[in-house]
Amino acid sequence: MPKRKKSSSGSGASTTGTRSGRSESAGGDNPLSDARRQAHGRLASKSDLNALNLWHRKSGAGYALFVSYYGSQPMGVVADADETGRSASPSGACAGDSGAGQKRGKGMSRAAKRRAKKRKRGTSISGTSAGIESRDQSPECCQNDTANTGTLPVDSSHPLIQAFSAQSKRYPHLAPYIHALSRPLPLTFRLRNDDACAASCVSRGRVAKLLATDYSDLVGPVPYDPTQAIYQSTSASNLSKANLSRLSPCLKGLLVSGSSDSTLARQELGSMLPVLSLSAVGALVPGAKVLDLCASPGSKTMQALEIAASAKAVSRKRGRVVANDVHTSRLDSLRDAVVRSGLDGAFTSRITYTNFDASVFPSPNSGKLFDAIIAD
Repeated sequence: MPKRKKSSSGSGASTTGTRSGRSESAGGDNPLSDARRQAHGRLASKSDLNALNLWHRKSGAGYALFVSYYGSQPMGVVADADETGRSASPSGACAGDSGAGQKRGKGMSRAAKRRAKKRKRGTSISGTSAGIESRDQSPECCQNDTANTGTLPVDSSHPLIQAFSAQSKRYPHLAPYIHALSRPLPLTFRLRNDDACAASCVSRGRVAKLLATDYSDLVGPVPYDPTQAIYQSTSASNLSKANLSRLSPCLKGLLVSGSSDSTLARQELGSMLPVLSLSAVGALVPGAKVLDLCASPGSKTMQALEIAASAKAVSRKRGRVVANDVHTSRLDSLRDAVVRSGLDGAFTSRITYTNFDASVFPSPNSGKLFDAIIAD
């Protein structure tokens, strides 16, 4: 079992460190950086690696490598064949006609075959017959796609789109995948419970009423959240974090002020769903003990904390969240995020920070198992 030592943080939450046994001269606490140093033996310094990464971003080489790598994966890994066994091209026609001898479903995983059967019953992999190349050439097509699918339009200037355009004839089956990755995410945020907010925050009911009155055409509660605390931009608004300042400066001002006084949290929907699911099945309740194995940057940690550390616990004892991360620098960023959140001290004091590799995380000293574990 790894050795541990405890110390107190400024906020009153306990911190647990580890002695991992890694050699400091071997590369610190970032395995990815270590691997890059080994792959580029001549680039031993961090500045050299930063220069290499900068070149990949600025030149677009990183995006080109991304396209070629995923384009070379077997069918069913990142893209599916259609019901004829051939891949869908950007224009909606079937590509790969030269491989006419390919049998239906050959080389497809079982999951891919199940998805192909669903599409055969009427669903489409991209929601539209037009692909990336035709969208770039026809604004009307892009607008129609947005109206039909309720998703944000693709930015044709995105470097991933540019990299794919140069290799689209070689990897036409990647069109829906690249298209999905290049779309900006819709704007999402959630309202915090009143008992978790600082004394200066605006009440949740008041904010909800303001959103319903002045911004109902832009954002609204998602239908699957019983608490009606999670908001997402409407399909008609095409609102994202990137265009929020331009489309609605007033709403941006509300979100910025709400984030600073702990009224709300600006969080991506994919980050909210794990905690929402654990709460829905009764694993995450007031008074629960929760472990977040890969906690930084902290959105899920704080969302879980607001439930577990609530004073509504049946046992009358607030729960606790153990926030773990293998990288000390990310753990520091997590602490800063908790401070910036403005959450009440009664909640932030119920966080324990730990620095372990998730694969060797030790059992609790108390012997009591966790009610819920989050790992991503």
